[in-house]
Amino acid sequence: MSPESDSIPEKVCRFRVIISGHVQGVGYRYFTKKQADRSGDIKGTVRNLEDGRVEVVAEGPEQSMRRLLTILEKGPVFSRVTDMKVVWNAATVPTGGFEVLL
Repeated sequence: MSPESDSIPEKVCRFRVIISGHVQGVGYRYFTKKQADRSGDIKGTVRNLEDGRVEVVAEGPEQSMRRLLTILEKGPVFSRVTDMKVVWNAATVPTGGFEVLL
């Protein structure tokens, strides 16, 4: 057997995160999509909420998901993240890629 066939697949995780601060009108949703697409293994959605926050629902390998959270905490250049509420859930079977919802 080759070493690759003996490897344990990485755990797939899902989270919903609500990001507060100056996160609308600064390209935050498209920044999030770019980062998720760059990972190559994260599926999900990002959208603005009526109260000025941003919601991200994403699923993928745990390491990629934790990396995405670290990136989202910084945000794009003109954003200012003041709080992130993360709720981890059981993984589903996502289809498609990563979408920006309007």
